[in-house]
Amino acid sequence: MAFTLPVRLLYKAMTVTRLNDGSHPFQSYLDEDHTLTDEDTVRMAEQMVLLIATAVSELKRLFFIDSIMDSVKFIVFLYLLTYVGVQANGLTLVMSGVICAFSLPLLYKLQQERIDKIIKAVQLLVEKITEMVDLVVSLAKPPPAPAPPPAPALKHKQKTK
Repeated sequence: MAFTLPVRLLYKAMTVTRLNDGSHPFQSYLDEDHTLTDEDTVRMAEQMVLLIATAVSELKRLFFIDSIMDSVKFIVFLYLLTYVGVQANGLTLVMSGVICAFSLPLLYKLQQERIDKIIKAVQLLVEKITEMVDLVVSLAKPPPAPAPPPAPALKHKQKTK
């Protein structure tokens, strides 16, 4: 609106001074039909419900510790977000997110080989650390309890008179 309002006022002033024919500068955009059909609305609603259901099931899995490693990663991520929250408020984060949304694809396109190499190295490091943690967890677990021996079969002796 910081751009469109001055342009609209300029065109209105030009119309008043008869330098313009009185056409609206954004009429082509106003004439476009952007209504949603019933099918589009149902499809979007289904996608939103699926997205919400997936998010709820994933959060449930993380909070109730279905996988220890995933829950620990989530806890560390939330802890690191507290440092971000101390340094920036919500509006700063929104602006940073918008800037990143438009500049990161260009950065990736320009530096694709280097970024792919770094990502591959980080993935290998994460895999090694995960294997080490899994090994430590498996060594720290107590061995399974031995199965109790089967009970001896009791023989009934019949008394003879």
